[in-house]
Amino acid sequence: MILSEQQIKDMQEGGKVLAAILRELLVMVKPGMTTREFDDRARELMREKNVDPSFPTVDGYPAVICTSINDEAVHALPSDRVLKDGDLFKIDIGVIHKGLHTDMATTVIVGGKKFFNKSYSQKQKLLNATRQALEAGIAKAQAGNTLDDISSAIEDRIIKDDFSVVHELGGHGIGRTLHETPWIANFKGYEDGKTELVSGMALAIEPISSMGSNKISEGPGGHAYRIKDGALSAHFEHTIIITDGAPIVVTK
Repeated sequence: MILSEQQIKDMQEGGKVLAAILRELLVMVKPGMTTREFDDRARELMREKNVDPSFPTVDGYPAVICTSINDEAVHALPSDRVLKDGDLFKIDIGVIHKGLHTDMATTVIVGGKKFFNKSYSQKQKLLNATRQALEAGIAKAQAGNTLDDISSAIEDRIIKDDFSVVHELGGHGIGRTLHETPWIANFKGYEDGKTELVSGMALAIEPISSMGSNKISEGPGGHAYRIKDGALSAHFEHTIIITDGAPIVVTK
């Protein structure tokens, strides 16, 4: 959808609240926590800040966040699964404020840098590449450019470090519903990539990477999508609004 000036302000308000909630959740990350505890806390914070969860509006999803670990790329349900040192932990979260959705995600290494070794170094390299791919995609998100400009910037950054871009998952338009057109691939040269970006468009840009295969398989219950060969995966996301210049990152 193309946002009005008032809707842009409303979405910025919602994005600010969403970013604050995610920051509070990240403070909780440590070995021994269950992913369900993050969902419980997210519900509390949404009530406290007077916003509604976005995710239950999609096919009756039963939680308010997605909590994916290691080879789970996205959409894993919170559960009694316990975080362990060295896990790659992804939190994906969205809220509704004044009728408009915002959506964001981040990936962290559980336990922090306990000791430096090759495994930790590669995980951090994957996170850096994927975070920087998001920044590169956002930098191309301005009126007059195309979706493929965003997608190309994302893919180029991730493959630069010999990682893979997950092809079957990508970003999306966002507004009165969580998932709107257009779909935004994280790889270049796809059919809808020629779509021109217009001032006022709201997009959720979300690179999803893998240390191995770029293929995914669907998990039990139709929720968690896993990297097919079991490789580690990272996911970062921001909601942005297209302008004639630099985009507005509402979930910054």
